[in-house]
Amino acid sequence: MEKIAFILILTCSFSSLTAQKMEIFTGVISSYGYKILNHRTAPTSKQFLPNKHFTNIGYRVKLKLNTNFNFHYGLEFLQIGANKFDTTTISDSTHEVFKIDRFVKFSQIRVPLKFGYKIRDQINFELGYGFAYSFRKNQSFVYGYDNNEAISYYNKFTHQLIVGLSYYWNKFNIRLDYNYTINPFYDTGKRYNFIESRDKYNREYGKLHFINLCIGVTLN
Repeated sequence: MEKIAFILILTCSFSSLTAQKMEIFTGVISSYGYKILNHRTAPTSKQFLPNKHFTNIGYRVKLKLNTNFNFHYGLEFLQIGANKFDTTTISDSTHEVFKIDRFVKFSQIRVPLKFGYKIRDQINFELGYGFAYSFRKNQSFVYGYDNNEAISYYNKFTHQLIVGLSYYWNKFNIRLDYNYTINPFYDTGKRYNFIESRDKYNREYGKLHFINLCIGVTLN
């Protein structure tokens, strides 16, 4: 269902490009995350995943609704991730082929949908939603096998709440956004052992949040 919705949104975005004012932009991303661990026999723990920096590029279309309100939609390529995702001890004698990345990294295509409100002549407050599809990752996110088939707990689709400010000057725009991810990028789900307990479970999941600073220019 998420894949169908993503394709429909992409189709609508491309079909209306020629009739609207389009802004292309590029910027930098600083992303961080949390890994949450639930264990049947221990208190819930929350591990901070430190910042990792990336870039993004894309376009967006601005629709003026009235004097103060506008609506933005677009398409962007971005990368997000965090450091210290894997803290497993690895021996110095382990061959490079068998060593895994200590960080996590995703390459995504995202459709942002945002409403803007003009708080001053050149400054807009923006609030919206991001629908992202991850097409590449550097971790396997496999936790077991069933009938010789790998069981993955990786979510290709993530959803973000976006809050930001835009400053306009002639055809140029500087934008600062905070992106809060709503759903986990991986989630093992609740795994019970009813022999030990019927209400306690093991679960591991993680979320990534990020800040992006972009510079854009309006083409038409």
